[in-house]
Amino acid sequence: MRHVLLACTLCDRSEGWSVHKPFHQLLRHALWASLQSASPSRRIVMEEEEGRERQGHRPPDYVVDVSIVDDAVIHMMNRRHRGRDMPTNVLSFWDEQACDAWHSMSWTSHGMSRGTSRGLSRGMSRGMSQDGRHRPSMAPWCLGDIILGYQTVMKESRALSMTWYRHACRLIIHGGLHLVGYTHGTEGAYRLMEQKADKAWALTRAAMRDYDESMAG
Repeated sequence: MRHVLLACTLCDRSEGWSVHKPFHQLLRHALWASLQSASPSRRIVMEEEEGRERQGHRPPDYVVDVSIVDDAVIHMMNRRHRGRDMPTNVLSFWDEQACDAWHSMSWTSHGMSRGTSRGLSRGMSRGMSQDGRHRPSMAPWCLGDIILGYQTVMKESRALSMTWYRHACRLIIHGGLHLVGYTHGTEGAYRLMEQKADKAWALTRAAMRDYDESMAG
């Protein structure tokens, strides 16, 4: 079984979620679950955040950027990128080259330009540094960005009688599946994406139970 090392950078601009550090770990777990369910023939390993600077540490094969923003920001992005003049719960911006590499299992072919992410937290070529120079040859593929709208997620979770963190994790799973090519434009595609999402949700069950207990305590 092929092993893939996945990293997740998380930028939390929410009013209340940012104080829940274990919630960030739960979001990363939901992202891992979405990609593991999408690619059951591989073992996806989520990089430990505290181990990134360790000497001799293997660089990740793929990176996903997750941002949590307020409704004003996601409204602007929804209008700009989708032509919809309203806030939304989640947006995904994926890189076609990275998605192709994911499905062709060519993640070890480091050393080329990694494409461009259109999301909020990076927005530059993944093979280039911020000053335009080429990055080191072991730069990871960036699968893309997932943006969560904080206030919209809170409103929806109340309407659904669901905890806010469960709803947020479901949206992260949905966004993660988009990053590797799953869509819901047709009935068949929708059913397939829902099947993958259900499998991913099952993979989060133990972590979600632990988080439920921590919130209750």
